[in-house]
Amino acid sequence: MQSFKKYLLESVGHLPTVNVYVEVGTKITKGNFNALQFRISKYIKEEYKLTRFEINVKHNQTLLVTVHDIPQQLFDNTDFLGDIHDIVLDFYENPDDAYTHNECRWPPAYKMVIYNHLTTIYTNQESLKGIEKLIEGSSAYQLDIHFEAPAKSVGVLSLLKVKGFDSLVINGPDELLNDLRKVNDILYKHYNSSIDIIACQRELIENDLDEYAEF
Repeated sequence: MQSFKKYLLESVGHLPTVNVYVEVGTKITKGNFNALQFRISKYIKEEYKLTRFEINVKHNQTLLVTVHDIPQQLFDNTDFLGDIHDIVLDFYENPDDAYTHNECRWPPAYKMVIYNHLTTIYTNQESLKGIEKLIEGSSAYQLDIHFEAPAKSVGVLSLLKVKGFDSLVINGPDELLNDLRKVNDILYKHYNSSIDIIACQRELIENDLDEYAEF
């Protein structure tokens, strides 16, 4: 099974675009927008070495940052949402003005949302291989993976490589709920102790969950 990153790169036929949405708890004034635009633009140019990007405000409270034509190596190893989220949080001194919602999309079939201390990943891919590179450094406490259509089992062992969360939870279509309850119990045990991927794989297989015992 291919990773969803490889799928996305092949399916779009060109270098990917990343959209990061940051909703703040107050109206983004013109002055604040200009200041945020300067900081984010400077970061993208200096750290990513990219020049094709746009920064806009939607509905007065949502900052939209769109970065185009991202080289594969940068795409594979960069937490775009985390980087931009940190810039916005550093800008607002009043905690009431801090972000309430962050969303990062890799079109056409992958979305990540951070809300308070919960990170949710929506995907319809057949593999989670490489997921640890996408969300490394996230400040959220819980990771929630939501499998969307098609309703089928997905290899989950790559989740054990994800760092920085207190817990992992997998959700999916009704057809998978019985399996996912068992998978969640096994993942929880191995993620919250000394992580042994081989032992987790063995336990999944012993519980007739072979199709989940892959990366």
